[in-house]
Amino acid sequence: MSLDQLFDQFLRERTYVHNVTPKTRDWYQSAWHAFKQSQPKTPTEINKADLPAFVVRLRERGVKPVSCNTWLRAMNAFCRWLHEQGEAPALVKLRPQRLEKRIIRTHDEAALRVVLTYRPKTFEHWRFHALILTIRRSH
Repeated sequence: MSLDQLFDQFLRERTYVHNVTPKTRDWYQSAWHAFKQSQPKTPTEINKADLPAFVVRLRERGVKPVSCNTWLRAMNAFCRWLHEQGEAPALVKLRPQRLEKRIIRTHDEAALRVVLTYRPKTFEHWRFHALILTIRRSH
């Protein structure tokens, strides 16, 4: 069987046996399409060098690491399925790329002082003020 036929079988199994949603099917298909486009030739099998090369080509095109990781998870699932079906002798898997940790900007002391010194006048304002103070103290 060709890889395209095996991928179609993988999708059918995911759809009917694992009951994945149509959006998940689309995700698998977009990952497969991106993988095939990144290959210099039509792949007849997937080996250990193919997935890192796939990620390199995506990154060279400017695809962000988080997007690479989503397609990589789909391809890892397909490669694992190929191995479990006996279609691939070795399990081909690539770890996701490390993502940059973003630090969320918090308010400065002056802004916190404004919130803390505010004196609510209505019940809704008291309730909202109590919520803000509770959230602030829990961090």
